[in-house]
Amino acid sequence: MQGKRKLSATLLAPDSLPNIRFAQVIQPDGEANGPFGTTVSVSTPKDGVYKLRISHNLRTEAGLTREFKLRVAVN
Repeated sequence: MQGKRKLSATLLAPDSLPNIRFAQVIQPDGEANGPFGTTVSVSTPKDGVYKLRISHNLRTEAGLTREFKLRVAVN
């Protein structure tokens, strides 16, 4: 990302309690933040590629989430 200063993302699943979450947001320099829930909003002060790592949420007893949509916005 270049010239953008905020990254927001949401995991949308048909389940009311999905067992997925944003595990990490990895910055261009390799620094990682997390874990998060099904939504994340972080500042993006560094130019480059930001990676969203999605994984199981082991803190929930919900069944396996097989389908989801990812909504991402950069401002």
